[in-house]
Amino acid sequence: MKFADDSKLWGSANTEEYKIKIQNDLNILSDWAKINHMPFNVSKCKVLHIGNKNNRADYKLMEQNITETTEEKDLGAYFTNTFKSRLNCSKVQKSSNIMMGLIRRNVLTIPVDWKLALYKMLVRPLIDYCISAWRPYAKRDITQIEGIQKRFTKSINL
Repeated sequence: MKFADDSKLWGSANTEEYKIKIQNDLNILSDWAKINHMPFNVSKCKVLHIGNKNNRADYKLMEQNITETTEEKDLGAYFTNTFKSRLNCSKVQKSSNIMMGLIRRNVLTIPVDWKLALYKMLVRPLIDYCISAWRPYAKRDITQIEGIQKRFTKSINL
């Protein structure tokens, strides 16, 4: 799969046959890159093994080992080997708190409806971006995301 200059290859590797198939696909990519003089930067390539039953095979691209990772950012959303949303919730909370602090510090005496408009323009998109991909499902994560809105609501009523 390609998006702009990013390439993704994925597959189920729960048997030796599937591991070989993925490695063969990587070999085909390597051959294509050599023929077209467009080499991959293997140091930027990562393998994300998902699931507990994954046997964590080692893969090579252009005759170099691909490093394994437990989390990866893709188009602004973080994906982990457990596919839990906790990391995204933490990142969203941190960036939202920074933006809300910026709003509170710099616009002290503007009307409430303007503050609300700033929230909708600057904070809410941080919360909504890619939420359908990493959707929080654990009570703790949902409470963390809802807490952002509650804190802002309290701050505009002061």
